[in-house]
Amino acid sequence: MKKIILSLFGVLFFNFAYCQVNRDMPDWVKNPDAYIVDGNNSKMFQMKIFGESRKDVEKEFAQRMEEYGVYNIIGDPYWLNSDDNNWIYGYFLVQVCKKHKPCNNREHIKEHINLSTTKYPFSARCFVPGMAQIYKGSAGKGGAIIAAEIVGVAGIVTSFSMKAAHDAYYTQVPSNEDMDYHEQSADMWAKIGYGSIAFTAAMYIYNIIDGAVAPGKKHIQIGSKAYDLSFTPTATMQGDFGFAAKLNF
Repeated sequence: MKKIILSLFGVLFFNFAYCQVNRDMPDWVKNPDAYIVDGNNSKMFQMKIFGESRKDVEKEFAQRMEEYGVYNIIGDPYWLNSDDNNWIYGYFLVQVCKKHKPCNNREHIKEHINLSTTKYPFSARCFVPGMAQIYKGSAGKGGAIIAAEIVGVAGIVTSFSMKAAHDAYYTQVPSNEDMDYHEQSADMWAKIGYGSIAFTAAMYIYNIIDGAVAPGKKHIQIGSKAYDLSFTPTATMQGDFGFAAKLNF
């Protein structure tokens, strides 16, 4: 049973370590299909190119973009080396003309692209392990938190059950050797149990804090808002004051 618990902890640690290593990779690199967005005059998509150096990748990128003419690069390119370091991959999030190929008029791609992160209000989901993260679109993080809590609770139940069993044997066995064995085993399982309690509590506190303050998945908007309502103070020569409403749609 001890080996099983240690194995579960090892798998969980690897999961969190993997997430930590990949946390700097932009979402548009990991989920390119979610970032294919059409506007009225322009569209956005990810372009992936590989070469032996950054210079080769940038040259290939420039050649490919000649097909589209005028274009915008959204944000910064993302660079990733291959496992054997023989190749480098360049990821570009680009905005190009949708109706004109090639595009020679920058006015056609003036539509604004907003990669805004939606902030979710605090809710009772934060008190259920993993639920707030899943609701916000971070299913991997939510699943890891749920797995952590399951491992922690299993560790608490198992360790204190084993401690109780050794305590029971400790009061019944006649030899000093057996008494020492069960006493040491009971003490070991107690330590594992207290460690499991601390781990479970720490993960639950992290779950609440992360669920309350972490942003959700990015929502993409291309072009202008559906409408824009503004008010401007006005005054007349007769001393009348008021507001003029302006609605753009």
